Amino acid sequence: MTSPSIDITWSLAEAEAAHAGFPEIGLAHFWVGVCKAVEVSATELLKAGSLELQAMEGQVEADFLEVREAFAALGISPKLLRRSIRARLGKEIGGAGRPLHRSMALRKVFKTAAAVAKSDGERLRPMHLIAALAEQFSPEIAEAMTRLGYDPSEVMRGLFRWVAEARPGERQKTPRHKMPDKKVKEQDSALQRFGRDLTELAAQGALPPLIGRRAEMLKITHILLQSRKNNLILVGEPEVGKTEIGR
Repeated sequence: MTSPSIDITWSLAEAEAAHAGFPEIGLAHFWVGVCKAVEVSATELLKAGSLELQAMEGQVEADFLEVREAFAALGISPKLLRRSIRARLGKEIGGAGRPLHRSMALRKVFKTAAAVAKSDGERLRPMHLIAALAEQFSPEIAEAMTRLGYDPSEVMRGLFRWVAEARPGERQKTPRHKMPDKKVKEQDSALQRFGRDLTELAAQGALPPLIGRRAEMLKITHILLQSRKNNLILVGEPEVGKTEIGR
């Protein structure tokens, strides 16, 4: 399962390839797309998107923050890297219309990244793609990094290490089912003790599917995101699905 941040990156990479006149989206174009995405806020990226996408702003911001932090840890400037890659790629003769397809190399990268995400039990995020892209440094990427003083092999190892440390299994070795002691329980807020974090449950795929209520869910999301008058009442005949929407 992909994420909105993947769709955004794909769109930016496609625009980059089309603007430069390339017939398909290559590995280098996706690097440029990632670099462009992490330079701006999620609000800016989703400004022209649908209400459904805008409701996922927190998820998108978290996904790109992960990449931003990985780049910062390795001393990589997204803006400088993007410019260096673009200068190395140059432009093709003639224009290319959209939509563009991915190159075979980029398809393999997606397949590898999807396998990593699946093994972690997670949705496909930009960080998975970055790690997969690092496995296949094209000459353009390697040269662009070298020009900026980065060692491509060191960058590759650093990205792999970052993704490995971010995996749930690597991040915590403590058993999840260990009961908290009485002191910790008393410090929990009433919301934590008696409520459920629906965002976390949705990310884990633990919520039941809801079918045929897309318009209603979009309306609910729109109301809840309002700064004023964001109280919500569900009204309807018995057995029409109010309880399922409320969950």
